[in-house]
Amino acid sequence: QTGGLRREEWREWLGALPCFATMTDEPEAIVAHMLENGLLHEDQGRMWFGAEGEKRFGYKNFLDLYSVFTSPPLFTVLHGRTELGLVHESSFLARNGEPVTLLLGGRSWTVRSLDWSHRRAYVEAATAGGRSRWCGGSRVMHFELARAIRKVLAGGDLAGLPSQRAGEALARLRMEFAWVDDQSTAVVRDSSNEPRWWTFAGLRANAALAVALGDLAATPQVRDNLAIRLRTGVDGDAVRQRLSEVGIENVPVPVSPQALAGLKFIECLPTALATRMLESRAKDAAGVTAASAERVRDLRVDS
Repeated sequence: QTGGLRREEWREWLGALPCFATMTDEPEAIVAHMLENGLLHEDQGRMWFGAEGEKRFGYKNFLDLYSVFTSPPLFTVLHGRTELGLVHESSFLARNGEPVTLLLGGRSWTVRSLDWSHRRAYVEAATAGGRSRWCGGSRVMHFELARAIRKVLAGGDLAGLPSQRAGEALARLRMEFAWVDDQSTAVVRDSSNEPRWWTFAGLRANAALAVALGDLAATPQVRDNLAIRLRTGVDGDAVRQRLSEVGIENVPVPVSPQALAGLKFIECLPTALATRMLESRAKDAAGVTAASAERVRDLRVDS
């Protein structure tokens, strides 16, 4: 609006944004931060862009501001000039500065550099590690879809009738995953004796759960929407014990300084709020709570 907005109108507009749906006090903090840093200017009870706001977001620069509400948090993965695909930014979560490995196109790729401003990840072929399964790697699957897969594997009805070929493929998968229970998670060991905690919780929830598990997880980053690799010897009792100790609802998801610096609209947000926003994006709180509340079974499956 050419005449600007009153303070309460700015608060109402900011409070209506989905990213602040559960943050009731933040709109006022954002307005105060923008006034203090010259992004907004208040005159006779109405506010509009200040000098710094005009410089950063005026004219065509406003398109960058608008795109923060229309662009999903995805990165383009590049090997040289070859585009391998898109992955969610939560794919780059890692502890202790360890390298991140992605699974794309049935191959493992080590992330060598991240361009947060252009949302590009540059990779090279990994010499080892990674395992490609039908459940896929780094592409984000939401909790609801992962749980729908579990329900179907456990014998649940399909919404539509599959083709004969699809029906046969589903029958084979149900035989392979005959141990799946729609009411519990499971730590499963196969013939290699490598334990995996099958949560069927989606990538974002699994990433947070791996942080909660700490050194019980085999790797600091999670590449699987349905399971988390565990260290050799870790069983369901150890998983249950660790989850009870850490208080799963309060487990922080690591946010890198590069992710924070590359966040569009960062000038308009207090640093603490921007960090909380990125943590919220990376962590599926509902999925984490649901998965951690279920019974954890111990199983041995020969493949």
